[in-house]
Amino acid sequence: MKISLFFLSLFVTTSYCSSPLGDMLSQELLSKWKLNKSLLNNIEKGHIYSDSKVYNLKNEQVFEHFSTGFHSKTCSKSLRKLAMYEEYKNMISFIKTSTYNKKRKLLTLKADHFLLPFPMIVDVIVGELNGPGVYPFRFPTGMFKGLKGKLTIHQNVDKKRCLYFVRTYWKGPQSRIPNKILEFFSSALTKKGAEVMFRMTSHNK
Repeated sequence: MKISLFFLSLFVTTSYCSSPLGDMLSQELLSKWKLNKSLLNNIEKGHIYSDSKVYNLKNEQVFEHFSTGFHSKTCSKSLRKLAMYEEYKNMISFIKTSTYNKKRKLLTLKADHFLLPFPMIVDVIVGELNGPGVYPFRFPTGMFKGLKGKLTIHQNVDKKRCLYFVRTYWKGPQSRIPNKILEFFSSALTKKGAEVMFRMTSHNK
């Protein structure tokens, strides 16, 4: 289920808010996602942060996800490869196939990994990545039909790194996947996928 793909002031004081992260992200990281100063510093240093929350609201299952990280290259350089959806299968071992229909803006991924409860085929409606900006996406089919999210790509103030962050939200009938298992594999595989992709594309000139 989780591809997701992708990703709000981080520090409370004025000096922190003027930092690259503070300028881009909002109070959500402090209030809703409960990130402490150590975690925020890790993000600044280049670590990928990925977290999922899954809970029940009345008779429905709710899934929320947030992930973020700095790519070591500028947005234009990192996107030379990250924008190539059909190459994802060659970058991430648990993505077995990846196709993109430009006319329908449909990205289809087949994923299989020992952390997944079963192999998954995921359809995502998302536009082509062509530079910094906000890219909404949604799941039109499948177990989590109706899931919506946004991938935000932001050129860092130092003009050397690119900040990627993803937020997703879904509410629907209880899925076949228990809450804790969904939390674990969505967070773990998003982090693993992002780390691999960032590492493989960090050598772009």
